[in-house]
Amino acid sequence: MVNDRSVAPLELTAWCDLQCQYSERVIRWLDGLGPSVVRPTYRAFGLEQVNRDASATAWRLWEQPLDYDHHGGKPWKRSLAAFLATAVLDAAGEPEVAKRFRHATLDARWLEKRDLSDPAVLVELAGVAGADAGALAEALAGSTPDGLRRQADARATIAADWAAARADFAIFGVPTLRWGLIAPVYLRLRHVPEPDEARPLLDALVDLRERFPLVLELEEPGRLDAG
Repeated sequence: MVNDRSVAPLELTAWCDLQCQYSERVIRWLDGLGPSVVRPTYRAFGLEQVNRDASATAWRLWEQPLDYDHHGGKPWKRSLAAFLATAVLDAAGEPEVAKRFRHATLDARWLEKRDLSDPAVLVELAGVAGADAGALAEALAGSTPDGLRRQADARATIAADWAAARADFAIFGVPTLRWGLIAPVYLRLRHVPEPDEARPLLDALVDLRERFPLVLELEEPGRLDAG
């Protein structure tokens, strides 16, 4: 094994979008492994930005009002509010609270089918996670000087995450993972790995990526109907 994680956990960056179920599966997988195995840093990457303006010259997600028009006419898929809320809570410096909020948003979106573009939903979930829900509400609304500052900082974080994703490589989708000096890798999972699959999957992925960088893409073809 190229990277011996029996000595130190794997430090990696994961660009994700909470509106993407492939991101949901990878986040649950990585967080489930625990910090002794892997320490992910989650960064925002809006699929809307790629689909609407991949060059981010004419339209930038992080500059939009919360009620902007979704490019596909599906307002419940707007990602900005969730990105802003996540960035605000990450900046608060309470990693466990931020983690609980991240999973609460995943549950809300993918199990309960709630609308993550609704600031009220995000404020409610923040309270459940143990965050300062009132401060988040102020930040999302920009209703106080401190709230405006936190919102501006969160927007700058989203912009920086996008810039980092597109600086050296044209990252195009989520989830995309990067560790060490290797090129990023786009990963889609059929489901959240079972406990006995989780660590072997990480080890196999790292081993393949580091030992065989010539592999650019692996993709399963779509299945034909059985009939």
